[in-house]
Amino acid sequence: MEIFILSLKIFALVLLLVAAFEDIRHLRIRNEFCAAVAVLFLPILFTSEWDVAKLHLISALIVFVVTAIFFFFRMFGGGDAKILAALALWFTPAQLPGFLIVMTLAGGVLGVIAIVLKKSGVLPKLEASAPKIFGPSDGWLASLSRGETVVPYGVAITLAAALTFF
Repeated sequence: MEIFILSLKIFALVLLLVAAFEDIRHLRIRNEFCAAVAVLFLPILFTSEWDVAKLHLISALIVFVVTAIFFFFRMFGGGDAKILAALALWFTPAQLPGFLIVMTLAGGVLGVIAIVLKKSGVLPKLEASAPKIFGPSDGWLASLSRGETVVPYGVAITLAAALTFF
């Protein structure tokens, strides 16, 4: 059973990595990634005792409510809120604070990187010299170049999941 759970975690992490890349490229996390991360947990949920399963469901409910409030006040993107709620299924309430602390710290580092990139003047040069690296007009670097302060939180979420899973 341990190998099976490990393989599910690895597959979920691969999906999160792709979602994080998409978040950098387009500042968007598609619903398919959110649903897949939740669905991958279902075999674990259905084979767990009710007392354990209940804890995972409580984690997801707590994160869903908090991120829905953050989304309502435009503090979080919709994709971030959905992927976090789906990912919270993987954690018990005891594991959740560690995950959230790592995610918050990683998000803070991304925020500092965003500020440095905005103020450094390197973005127009990067756009002119390496448009493939710079990315599309709806991406993170283009948004920073236009003066927006945005963070692809999918990256912080993925990093926190990887560190918490393993």
